[in-house]
Amino acid sequence: MSYAELSKAELSELYQKLNNEYKGYCEKNLKLDMSRGKPSPEQLDICMEMLDIKDVYTDAGLDTRNYGILEGIPEARKLMGELIG
Repeated sequence: MSYAELSKAELSELYQKLNNEYKGYCEKNLKLDMSRGKPSPEQLDICMEMLDIKDVYTDAGLDTRNYGILEGIPEARKLMGELIG
């Protein structure tokens, strides 16, 4: 099927169908993480015997063994902010 070959009415019908499908997914309140290559907590647990730490979670519950978040680990940012002003 080529969108260019569809009539305006067919495109409108297809849009409604896909939009309803999208709304259905939104209503499920899914929390999908599509990060490429991000290990699962179970995979990260494998290395715990090699680490000399027990608490690997931030105050907000972020697993610091993983890639973290775009802005960086909040506690590390606060510490560096205090150190360098």
